[in-house]
Amino acid sequence: MDNQRKRRLAALAVILDVTEDNEETGWIANSKRSCWVKPWLTKKTLGVQNQLYEELLATDPEEYKRLLRLSSDQFYQLLARVQPRIERQDTVMRGAVPAKTRLQVTLRFLASGESQFSLSHQFRLGHSTVNGILLETCLAIYQELKDDYLKSPKTEEQWKRIIAGFSEKWQFPNCCGAMDGKHVCIIKPKKSGSVYFNYKKLFSIILFALVDANYKFIYLDVGAPGSQGDGGIWQTTPLRKAIEKKTAGLPPSIEMGHSPILNMPSVIVGDDAFPLSEHVMKPYGGHNLPLEKRIFNYRTAARRLTRFQVRSTAALPQLSTLKARSGGGGRATGYGFTSSSWTCQGA
Repeated sequence: MDNQRKRRLAALAVILDVTEDNEETGWIANSKRSCWVKPWLTKKTLGVQNQLYEELLATDPEEYKRLLRLSSDQFYQLLARVQPRIERQDTVMRGAVPAKTRLQVTLRFLASGESQFSLSHQFRLGHSTVNGILLETCLAIYQELKDDYLKSPKTEEQWKRIIAGFSEKWQFPNCCGAMDGKHVCIIKPKKSGSVYFNYKKLFSIILFALVDANYKFIYLDVGAPGSQGDGGIWQTTPLRKAIEKKTAGLPPSIEMGHSPILNMPSVIVGDDAFPLSEHVMKPYGGHNLPLEKRIFNYRTAARRLTRFQVRSTAALPQLSTLKARSGGGGRATGYGFTSSSWTCQGA
């Protein structure tokens, strides 16, 4: 291929890349803007936040709860906590989107998985405005509530409470949690190559979760690229490093069967993706296992514990913070995220 042909192909690639960017932002080079703000965006009083939502709050609170997954009392309690983090000041050019509307947009997104395009028209807000609101409000909710609801165990007594739950519910001794990973589909980030391409032939980030016997999250790591395996993510988590350094506060080993020889350390259960170690236990592999091994596999219950929680409706508000939710055709709808992982490991 001669140099002139190479230069032409390079120029064509640049043009296509710029055109793609312009189509996404709605801006076309050398075009004159017909208006500063689209007329339908100026009629905020006709948006659902000022019509339907206010009507439901006054006349049908149960329907309001179905829309946002929170009762009116819960909504206003959450608003009171996050308002200082999400409230914006009016400018000389335009009024700021109220904190109440910002929270309603975000909760509706988390509750339903509606596209940003749909939310933009319902609330009469620009697409880029909706995108920014979702990112900012999700982060504000996380920062405000993480110490109350996503606090990981750090002391021996806290771990022992979790161990008691597994012993009572699953008859599994000295178990500190069940772990697994969940692929969350995304639109391929630009210039990322195959970093986010997973074994399912989709682009994703991974939610790594540790849950207690009642399916409650006690540890989260979100944002690792989909090309990584669950075991690889576990190896890099601060929790595993703390366990290795004996600083995680795990309880000591216990005697099994009233024998001083059989000591069982405190363990976390996982599936075959995780490497077996002193503090990581996983089920026996293979088929046609003897009864003892089948009973053991049932009681580890790693897949059922973590995957049931990850897929359950109740978990959606916790998972959707970084999730590119699917539309009717099952396609990721372009919700942005930062490349760094979020790790919830307590204060």
